[in-house]
Amino acid sequence: EAQEAKEWERYLDDEIGVHLRRYMYHYLLQQPGLVVGFFTQGGPWWSKPFYRVMFPKVAKLMRKHMQIDAETAAASKLRVEAALERVCAAVAQRGFLAGRSFSRADLTAAALLAPIFMPVKYGLQWPSNLPEPLKTELAGYRQQLDWAEELYRQYR
Repeated sequence: EAQEAKEWERYLDDEIGVHLRRYMYHYLLQQPGLVVGFFTQGGPWWSKPFYRVMFPKVAKLMRKHMQIDAETAAASKLRVEAALERVCAAVAQRGFLAGRSFSRADLTAAALLAPIFMPVKYGLQWPSNLPEPLKTELAGYRQQLDWAEELYRQYR
């Protein structure tokens, strides 16, 4: 079970972590006000004005280093959808990803998928108004993630 959990972790990092970030940031980086507020939560008093000034450079660097553009975002969306299908099928079969009880694989999945269902106990104030089409697309994915929300209720 420990080996299976590690394999799930690698898969989740590769197929959800990288690709969900790329897909979401493609839309979010077009909304400086939303991103600045999100990035500076809990930061010092000067973080918001600093990020407002630096945002164009930060966004450009993020796009370059995370390889974010319309084409890669579309490809990443497909990867996330395929991974969600695989993860949800595994959870539906056993209730958990590795074995018959909560493991580090479930924790990884719930944490990496959190930007989709935005759990209250995550520790961040999630943006209340996401840009379209991101808002609608994430709402469609949320329907598949009741199990992840339940993990947050039970284990967080």
